[in-house]
Amino acid sequence: MQTRRDRGNRRAGRVVLLLAAAVFLAAGAAAAGQAIDDARGATVDAAVVRIMTDVPGRRVYEVTFVDATGRTCESRVDTGSNPPAREISVGGRSLVHYSASDPCGKVRESIVAPPWFFVVIAGVIVVVCSFGVWRLRPPRARPGGVE
Repeated sequence: MQTRRDRGNRRAGRVVLLLAAAVFLAAGAAAAGQAIDDARGATVDAAVVRIMTDVPGRRVYEVTFVDATGRTCESRVDTGSNPPAREISVGGRSLVHYSASDPCGKVRESIVAPPWFFVVIAGVIVVVCSFGVWRLRPPRARPGGVE
């Protein structure tokens, strides 16, 4: 027989798992929107205008390129931490990818992976939390009033 305390623990567990599922569902939806926007963008060859930082573990530089609409953009590219090693120089070329919604603002090196990985991880976490909520559901009453 299930005690009142057991039911309270199950309920608390279900609430925590539901909240976690809701948070990761919202984060996954936001990341999916960004990934779709990124996929609708384009990869172009850009001219390196200025290098701000080029040290092992980080590379920040400015590029100039022309987007699909013919607009000339100047943008900053930040590779984040530990980018793949490659030679870059002022006046040289760099392959960059821009997003569809903000071509001059959201620019990344084309060798950097798009954000699909987080979408997949968030989806898996939502499925696991949903399964946990389902497993912690209250037991059904059996015929005859016996639990």
